[in-house]
Amino acid sequence: MQETMLCQGRYLEVADLLWLRAWIHTPRHWSRHQLTLALCWQWDWRTSTGQLKNYAARSFLLKLEQRGLMTLPPIRTAMRRVSWTVATNVSPAIPTPGLIRTSLTERTPLSLLLPKLRSSEDWCFGAYLAQLHYLGFHRPVGESIKYLVRNRYGHDLACALFGLAAWKSVVVQ
Repeated sequence: MQETMLCQGRYLEVADLLWLRAWIHTPRHWSRHQLTLALCWQWDWRTSTGQLKNYAARSFLLKLEQRGLMTLPPIRTAMRRVSWTVATNVSPAIPTPGLIRTSLTERTPLSLLLPKLRSSEDWCFGAYLAQLHYLGFHRPVGESIKYLVRNRYGHDLACALFGLAAWKSVVVQ
């Protein structure tokens, strides 16, 4: 290996790599997720807003493994998240939407709800998209914001998901 290499925007010395290998294989039986969070704390790897860069740390470790410079613990498949399509089978009953036959004025005022992570509204939001969107729904990619639109009776009328723009645009000629 070279004296210094650049990986995931971070310079890595030979001594850093040796420390990282030993640190990862310390007997504590951590998952990859726990390793990335601990690495962020260890190296104070944070965004400009102070949040831990756990996705960057995960990508960093994966790149080192792909280059043959280290071996990560195996992926714990039993700990993986359940997809929305599977989760809808075990979540609270989602009402099947029907045609709305009344005017909007009879349903106003409308309210916008920001579902909290892992709340019942969040489960409903994912279930609605999984059942009703023509492409289905697994989970949002990247930073996003979700809204549930409810009528004055608290019934869900619509959901909207807004995500960040793509990193690169593709020009088709």
